[in-house]
Amino acid sequence: MKEVCAQKEPFNLKLSGLGTFSGKDYVRVLWLGIAGEMEKLRSLQKEIDRELDKIGFPKEKREYRPHVTIGQDIVFKEDFDLKEFQSRVKDYKIGKVDRIYLYKSEQINNKRIYTKVSEYILAV
Repeated sequence: MKEVCAQKEPFNLKLSGLGTFSGKDYVRVLWLGIAGEMEKLRSLQKEIDRELDKIGFPKEKREYRPHVTIGQDIVFKEDFDLKEFQSRVKDYKIGKVDRIYLYKSEQINNKRIYTKVSEYILAV
């Protein structure tokens, strides 16, 4: 990952839109979409995937859908109007992406815990 990032230049992203990954009777994930220099983000993701595959981490079979998770396994107490909620979400500039972080994800006591493992800086 360090070698891939060293060959990539920083790029700009912004938050754009709201969506869900749904379970049977609940919202499995509520997320904010990503927009901006997507070709640079996708190139970075593909190259990292390719390098990780070489050392035994198989490529993800699902389509890459960049997003920021804002909630998981959500059950709303009242009727939730996703369309109305989406209309309230505006685009927000994230800014320049000049590094990426590798996180470990664990389920501990029925809670998702994320721990930063390492940091990789994009070429400047």
